[in-house]
Amino acid sequence: MTNKNKINKLFELLNQIPQNQRPNLLIYLDNEFIISYKGILKSAYSRYKNEDVRNYDFNERGDVLEFFTNIEYLINKIIIAYLKIDYTNNEKADALLNTSDLFYKVKLLNEWGLFSSKDTELFFCLKSIRNGFAHTWVIESIKYKGKSYKQNISKFNEDAAIIWKLLLNIYKKYQIDIDEIIEKLELRNK
Repeated sequence: MTNKNKINKLFELLNQIPQNQRPNLLIYLDNEFIISYKGILKSAYSRYKNEDVRNYDFNERGDVLEFFTNIEYLINKIIIAYLKIDYTNNEKADALLNTSDLFYKVKLLNEWGLFSSKDTELFFCLKSIRNGFAHTWVIESIKYKGKSYKQNISKFNEDAAIIWKLLLNIYKKYQIDIDEIIEKLELRNK
């Protein structure tokens, strides 16, 4: 079965489950993805949402904050996948992770060997921009790697792309197998 057919099959099976009972999951394949989160179900036959960070306008406060929302969601999913928490019962893990500081989650990735010290340092440089935008509307007061953010935005774009791709590759390595999910849901829906 092709990846596209697998995504279609999984979407169909998840769609048979009432919204309030649907498992929270993310499956990311080479050029397809499916996401089920809090009853919302989406799929696409292109790269994962915003995989190419050029889709963001990092001059815009909202885009910077949205990027970090997506980063944190993906980090939560990496932690759940790495710990092999059953996708059918991960709401408690999601709730716990949503109350945990991003700093500590990234430290865990480093401690588990999923992020190198260099990756962790780069992530925290990026996070300084998120914090800057979260606490001010004045872009001119924000600095990235010792320079004005506006003057160094191209470096921020490069670094954001490095971290985003790294996180996606880590997730792909630990995510649950799509064939296993399809098989379990077929049995459940009988």
